[in-house]
Amino acid sequence: MKKEKNNLEKSLVKKKFSTLPSFPENLGKRKKSSIIKTMLATILLIALVHTVIQFIIPQISSSENLPGISGQVTGVSWFSDTYSKISPTSRILILVQWLAVLILAGFYLGKGILNLKKETKNIPSKSEIKVKKIKPETDLDLVYKLFQKEKILRLEIISKTFGVTDKVSMEWCKILESGKLIKISYPLVGDPKIELIQKDGEKEKKK
Repeated sequence: MKKEKNNLEKSLVKKKFSTLPSFPENLGKRKKSSIIKTMLATILLIALVHTVIQFIIPQISSSENLPGISGQVTGVSWFSDTYSKISPTSRILILVQWLAVLILAGFYLGKGILNLKKETKNIPSKSEIKVKKIKPETDLDLVYKLFQKEKILRLEIISKTFGVTDKVSMEWCKILESGKLIKISYPLVGDPKIELIQKDGEKEKKK
């Protein structure tokens, strides 16, 4: 009898979450996003180092005035004089590097905005969740089960799904994070993203 009851509860839970609208699949896109962020950080670092080497170090080594140290040299004249001394190849490299930083940053921001719009479509209402709730489950139980189904969600999605404020949603997520069930990250665009921490067995099963 007890076994039949457990099977019934499992089937009800499965049925309940199978009826929820599917959120956009982000897991396959995370690697691309990580690659873009790595490229952006790498190129930005190279551009900064190259700029410092070409503009700052020569001035220090030659004991020339830097802008802000003396009124004899203004920022514009200092930049103009220093830029004129740089080789054409270095000028092109610096321009290309900073242009690449701007392009990648713009692409990353635009991609983040588009993904955020996709992720917030077709969000189920609180009433839909409540109808399928199995007593004595709490909203926190349902939040975790939703993570088990979707793997990764935005904070805004949780708030709209359960009809609560972002503050309440974040409190739920912090409780789950303290139990090492989820991981909260803060992307460049949009609300925090919360990801389910999968066990080794679950990862192998997915593979």
